[in-house]
Amino acid sequence: MPKTPARPGRGLSPGHGPWAAAAAFALVLPALSACGGKGGDESEAKPPPPDTASNFAQPLDAHGASPAWSLKVRGTALSVTRYAQADATATSPGADIQPHSANWLGTLPNGQTMKVTLYASPCTDPETGRIFPFVAEVDMPDDTPLSGCGGPAGSKGVPPAPVK
Repeated sequence: MPKTPARPGRGLSPGHGPWAAAAAFALVLPALSACGGKGGDESEAKPPPPDTASNFAQPLDAHGASPAWSLKVRGTALSVTRYAQADATATSPGADIQPHSANWLGTLPNGQTMKVTLYASPCTDPETGRIFPFVAEVDMPDDTPLSGCGGPAGSKGVPPAPVK
């Protein structure tokens, strides 16, 4: 006698038919949605990013070498001192503050623009080994960009860790 083909859901053990899978899914779905809390939106579970903008809202100093230079940011005044060149002071309307950096565009007395950028990233002074909280870049018109380290006004940086 020829065997008849099995129909779906027949000839298998109980609970293996097409409706059994749907029923199991319906039972598991509420449990899965409860795991994520508030509909499974994980964005509420993460802490907010640190507020680094406040680090740039204080008087700041920066410096570098090759050639030697220094920068003072005091409110809207950006003052640069460079080896064998006249000091330059620019007026800026304020900083464009991003999560991990701040940019100032300052107008020099001759009408040209100076750009200062500070990045919230540790910077090691190559001459002293001291560590500062900011990497600094100064772009003067018609001159090579200056790079160095910076921090709060008057900061001498953190001494390097002793070598053991």
